Amino acid sequence: MPFALTLDFVEALCLRVPECPILKVPLARTSKNGRAHAPSIDRVIPALGYVPDNVRCISNRANRLKGSLTREQLERLVAYTKGEL
Repeated sequence: MPFALTLDFVEALCLRVPECPILKVPLARTSKNGRAHAPSIDRVIPALGYVPDNVRCISNRANRLKGSLTREQLERLVAYTKGEL
């Protein structure tokens, strides 16, 4: 799997993102909220690996929830929560 990130890149990326773009919670670099709100690196397209144009900073919780679900599975999950299934 391609990997071309540096610690400086990751730190700069996550410092530019004050809140999780998915869950809209502040990204916390302390343990006040446990690890749920900690910054986490997410691959936009998993097969492309960890390269600068393919990663985003989201919360650890959002990254865990997203997991390895496909887009179709995520859409079904949303439909279920809306009472559409």
